[in-house]
Amino acid sequence: MKLIENALVVTMDPAHKIYDRGDIVIDDGRIAYVGPAGRAPYARAGYSEIVDASSQIVMPGLINSHSHSQSAFTKLAGSGDRTNVITALWYGFAHGLNRSLRDIHVGTLLHAIQLLKSGCTCVIDQFRFYGLPESDEIEQAATAYQKSGMRALVAFDMRDRPNTTLLPKEVKDIPQSALDMMQAREMTFDDQVALYRAAAGQWNADAAGLVKVIPTTGSPLGCSDKLLMTIIELAEEYDTATTSHILEHPKDRRSAAAMWDKPLLEHLADVGYLSERLCIAHAIWVEEDEIELLARHGASVAHNPELNLRLGGGRALIRSMMNAGVNLSLGADSATSQNIFEVMKITGLIHRLGKPNPSDWIYADELIRMATIDGARSLRLADKVGSLEPGKDADLLFLNLNSPWLTPLNDLPSRLVYFENGAGIDRVMVKGEVVMENGEILTFDERSVVEEARELGAALYERNQDFYRLASQMSEILKPEIQALEAEAYERRKI
Repeated sequence: MKLIENALVVTMDPAHKIYDRGDIVIDDGRIAYVGPAGRAPYARAGYSEIVDASSQIVMPGLINSHSHSQSAFTKLAGSGDRTNVITALWYGFAHGLNRSLRDIHVGTLLHAIQLLKSGCTCVIDQFRFYGLPESDEIEQAATAYQKSGMRALVAFDMRDRPNTTLLPKEVKDIPQSALDMMQAREMTFDDQVALYRAAAGQWNADAAGLVKVIPTTGSPLGCSDKLLMTIIELAEEYDTATTSHILEHPKDRRSAAAMWDKPLLEHLADVGYLSERLCIAHAIWVEEDEIELLARHGASVAHNPELNLRLGGGRALIRSMMNAGVNLSLGADSATSQNIFEVMKITGLIHRLGKPNPSDWIYADELIRMATIDGARSLRLADKVGSLEPGKDADLLFLNLNSPWLTPLNDLPSRLVYFENGAGIDRVMVKGEVVMENGEILTFDERSVVEEARELGAALYERNQDFYRLASQMSEILKPEIQALEAEAYERRKI
């Protein structure tokens, strides 16, 4: 057993208990005791390790509920910082295609470095752009997370129809290579299901394992109803979450109406896809009259404000969703620093713009819940992580109380959200094992990964120049339509 003693312990348990001077006992990777210092029912001689945490805050590790490690090398490179939500997806082809197995493995490790160093212990990763990963690609991403020691849900994205949202309404004068790309990398329905089952059989069999493979889709607009229901059935069979990008852009609404002759969320509810296993990424253009539908079906929403802002996206109705009882979590998405502390701060700030009444804001204590226990709920992991309670895995974040950003500690939630940025992190622990300490990753050679990532990233950039040129062409073709759609949506939302 290990004893962490005399810490300022932020539990995030249902009673929101905070111990100004608390102890945590860890036994076989799980929390055996959390409470006032000196009260644990164990003899001091029985501990294999005693950690003096008197100058530290100990809280649950942060959870990133939406992420793409395929962007670890690129971060929207090639766009000149001039791309929006739809055109960015064309740059996604340049960033995500033609990756070697080594690119995937090293890119995932680079992603893990960014996550762990900013206090994130759990992530969901849609690592393969435009879906349909091969078994060896899944293996490279999953083994990278296994090597890192962090907790990860590796997404197996499926699709069985082209997602025309990436194309203009009038399909004319479009490069043939763009049309070909919409049809690329096809796989039969049965083969997709069989490949997922094989991956889940390998990675999900050990209930105590930190890395799982989950059934997902990049967008329901790329799925038949049969596939949507199969994804939910697989999630139920293997007891996992699932996720998808939904209403990230107003064009999603128009595409759904053309495909199903009804609103997107209504159709997903009708076929049974909208469920408590679903973590919706974005939901920016969910309207007020649709929020009750989310709450009724128990779907979670992963809010991703940082990349939404970078791409000129809208602002999701997070306060209304929270008031309606929708579970909300936070994601860093792709072309960002993967720092959930920054995501908390951005979320708190943008939902105050034009809202002078504080009752309309998202508060610091709510943001911490979104980054911890509510994040765990969105990934179906609340029985394991997200709070410090006996029986749960010891995924812990240690922050230095002597940090200038936390001094004086006169309002803990606000200090953590608006002043801490990860610079005060002393140690990160996953299931009772220290994986990062004093700024150093302990589970693999960080320096060699960064050096190799630099070389591999440069080579991938050169290799995919044709895709970058195509992305630039498609951006110009789509620009008038996207700008008109956004202007209409912004006017309706009064942004």
